Amino acid sequence: MKNKFVILTLILLGLYQPAQAITLIGWDIPVSTTTITSVSAMTTATGVTAGSITIGSGLTLSSSSSGWRGTAYNQTAQTAAALTAANTGGDYWAFEFGANSGYTVVVNGIGSLQFGTSSAGPKNWALLYSTSGGSSFTTYNTVATYAGVSNGTVDVAPTFTTALAAAPITISEGNTAYFRIVGYGASGTGGSGGMIGNITAPDFTILGNSVSNTLLNWTGGAGVWANGVAANWQDGAGASTAWVAGRDATIANGGTLAVDAGGVTAGVVTVSGATAATFTGGAVSAGSLAMTSGSTLNLNNANSAVSGAIDLTDATLSGGALSSSSGISANVSSGTKTVSTALSGASGLTKTGAGELVLSGANSYTGQTAVSAGTLTTTGANMLSDTATLKIDNLATFKLGGNETVGNINAAFGSTNNLQSYTLTSRFHPA
Repeated sequence: MKNKFVILTLILLGLYQPAQAITLIGWDIPVSTTTITSVSAMTTATGVTAGSITIGSGLTLSSSSSGWRGTAYNQTAQTAAALTAANTGGDYWAFEFGANSGYTVVVNGIGSLQFGTSSAGPKNWALLYSTSGGSSFTTYNTVATYAGVSNGTVDVAPTFTTALAAAPITISEGNTAYFRIVGYGASGTGGSGGMIGNITAPDFTILGNSVSNTLLNWTGGAGVWANGVAANWQDGAGASTAWVAGRDATIANGGTLAVDAGGVTAGVVTVSGATAATFTGGAVSAGSLAMTSGSTLNLNNANSAVSGAIDLTDATLSGGALSSSSGISANVSSGTKTVSTALSGASGLTKTGAGELVLSGANSYTGQTAVSAGTLTTTGANMLSDTATLKIDNLATFKLGGNETVGNINAAFGSTNNLQSYTLTSRFHPA
């Protein structure tokens, strides 16, 4: 087990991590080895493909209790020509990682990376990025060069991060990026140098962002929601992006979305924010629908459908009709929220939270209606399933706003069934 010093790494991360960056990938650097030539990633963020670090062909492993070192750094000069020669001669540490399908990865910093050298070891460390030829580095860019001194430990993270923050490297989905850290400016070929491995694992981390290409964000305002139309949609990086069927959609700034007359197909649709959103035109067929606290959605006259779950959290849903095959969950934590949309489908509805949910639509769903907490109120007759159970849990309240028929009634001790002046009929009676 290696000794790890937590305080040092926390300081490094606090000083050098760019704003809004995450750790994309990290490696645990070995120590005291003359046999390990390649190390696989210890951690990877969602959307990042794992890669390895490999010692260059021009170096020979040299055991060090503090890290992963090599000898035979052949370039003594600290010039651009020496850097080119050192890269060609294999005096480097190579690493790679990529972007999974459906993600774009942006590299904008180094979280933690230190090099240790002997008195005759390299003074300079240059970060290279392959622009063609992949791991062969047919052409490459020199991202940054750290010019220091031999015989000690140097922290290259700030220098490399400054350069990457100024000119981030973007890895498109399905592709791999290849990097090398080249050592040169040694006092002699007997000197050693390599990555420090006795700080908190992962010892070497890359920072940046992993952006889902399947998620598009509505920027607000009025626009068209149709296949191939960018309108008000942006990807996770903020670039205007045309809608593609099946993508996930986040509508956080409200507005009026004119849905294509033939309808659109989406994955996960999330409505959030205090500004109301309105769908006009055609229907939306989604994998699931989530509305977060304070959000409002008007489906207008569209008959939309959700194949997965519908999750309403302190939200208001109105207009049109909405079908669900996997259940509707409505959580009203306090106060009153209204769903006037006509709910249909084979699934049921579950009311949670201490607040009141008012149903005012011409519902035709056939699943169970469950009041787990708070109050569920109807504003008219025949708004619940005629064949399924009305379940009212302890301390929950069902408030009737019109004559109603249900399959059967399962009211727990301590529940309240407020009929007002109306009639609640159970078609079936348990044996």
